[in-house]
Parts: sequence; structure tokens; C-alpha cells
Amino acid sequence: MDLLPVIRNHVYHPDFGGSFGLKSVLPALMPELSYDDLAINEGMVAGMELERLLFTGDGPRDNLLRYCERDTFGLVKVLSRLRELVRGGLSLKVDSTVSIELDNAAEGAHGHRDVGSCSSL
Repeated sequence: MDLLPVIRNHVYHPDFGGSFGLKSVLPALMPELSYDDLAINEGMVAGMELERLLFTGDGPRDNLLRYCERDTFGLVKVLSRLRELVRGGLSLKVDSTVSIELDNAAEGAHGHRDVGSCSSL
């Protein structure tokens, strides 16, 4: 499942910095998770290192695995956070100055909140 359209159309957080990519969304929604602690922490670098590994057999395989693991785990955690938001009234207070809101909310037939694409989550 590609969460980009869901995030772009229904979630806003000032810490996204105008970007809706995982590297911006993950630390904003899950402050305990970021890419800062990884040797490879950007997609362009990961792509170049993967290419080097594939064509030469030499490259930081373990670092690439850690990067891919963070991406996968990050998507799972973002999906989990979106589900929490939908169930919990569509707002999350991160601290006294930042809140996260999902827009286009409407009551569903069974009293559930329906948030466009999030309704299938």
C-alpha cells in the first residue's frame, strides 16, 4: 500500500517541512524514529550504494539492509499511527504547539469516522 496519497491528502504536520516523503513524515509522526542514526540515511545514497553492490559485488550490504529495514518498519509505524488517528477522533496532540489533524472526516453508517482513503485502513 502506498501511503503517500493518504498522507498528502489527509494529514498535515508542520514538521513535514512541505514534504510528504517518508523521511519527513516518519520523524514528525513518530519522533522516536528517524534516519539520523543510519550510515545510509537518504534514498539517493541508498540507490547509488545498491547499484554499486549489484554491479561490483562490493558495497555496504549491511548498511543497505538497515536502511531498508527502517523504511519498512517506518511504513508499518506510520500506518499504525494513521489508524490510531482515525479511531481516536482524527487529532493527535504531539506537544503544546503541534497537533496533527486529518481532514474530510465524516461519520460512517456504523458511527465510524470515514477519512477518504483512510477508511480502508
